[in-house]
Amino acid sequence: MLVNSFSKYFSTTGSRIGWLVLPDDLVRPVECLAQNLFISAPYISQVAAEAAFDCEAELQANIARYLRSRDHLLAALPVAGFARLSPAEGAFYLFAEISDRSNDSAGFCARMLLEAGVAASPGVDFDRTRGTRFVRFSYCGPEADMRQATQRLRGWRQRGRETASAGAEYNYPPTPPGGGAFITRCVSAAFTSTEDRSPTLSRCAATHASAAL
Repeated sequence: MLVNSFSKYFSTTGSRIGWLVLPDDLVRPVECLAQNLFISAPYISQVAAEAAFDCEAELQANIARYLRSRDHLLAALPVAGFARLSPAEGAFYLFAEISDRSNDSAGFCARMLLEAGVAASPGVDFDRTRGTRFVRFSYCGPEADMRQATQRLRGWRQRGRETASAGAEYNYPPTPPGGGAFITRCVSAAFTSTEDRSPTLSRCAATHASAAL
């Protein structure tokens, strides 16, 4: 049995459509179960998913881009003060431990956005118990943005060190209302929690939908 969606690999985040591969004897029981959860996936999402199968070259190019960005971040983030990373093997996210810098991931992400212009998701969005010590970076955006982000983070780290060495108090802005919810709604020029949407796939899906309608 295989369960998956079109969101990540096929760059159709938001379409809310997935797929199952089942043994013949389980098809009907699963259909009965699904009918208690929803009627059907939106029609336009089904058309877009079908169109995505024709975009293999672009999808493979996305994977190659993710790999290059991941390798860059694994090398550059430690220099920017994120030494403990969890390398991604099947997605386009990196988890970084920040316990040497903060035990408030929501507040840390708010400061990072306000002071460095880099958005990330606080770990508490994924783990209410241990997530205060982690942040999640997404590298599905353009490669140039990933490089700019690490440059900003290096500068942010250096400014903090210089302030501390001068004996001045480094006053961070307070955590905004809403904590982690605030961060995940924010968008910057670099890391975000929003997956990259393929323009070619969007055009392809729109063409198929127009023809179908």
